[in-house]
Amino acid sequence: MANGFEPSGGSSPGGHIISGCFSLLFPLSVSRFERTKKFTILACIISFLYIAFLGFTRMIRGAHFLSDIALGAIVGMIFFLAAFGLLKLFEKKCILPARKLQ
Repeated sequence: MANGFEPSGGSSPGGHIISGCFSLLFPLSVSRFERTKKFTILACIISFLYIAFLGFTRMIRGAHFLSDIALGAIVGMIFFLAAFGLLKLFEKKCILPARKLQ
């Protein structure tokens, strides 16, 4: 028993990490505008630190194992990359026009 939790092994993949991967929309949205483009690297660092902190705290709490966190990150990144690919496809086909704010 760790931290008052009984590890049951039925917690894979980490749902918090899957949803946490969508914090990568933050640097994506920052990079879309000319005024905020210079903060893209900082936004990426913040997003990756958030995901790592989220995974670490879930393991410390005893809710997930490292394998759960890793699988959640993989699944979350697949969903994020699919959404990003659709966004690019929609922009290319002019279904979703990209605005350039000055």
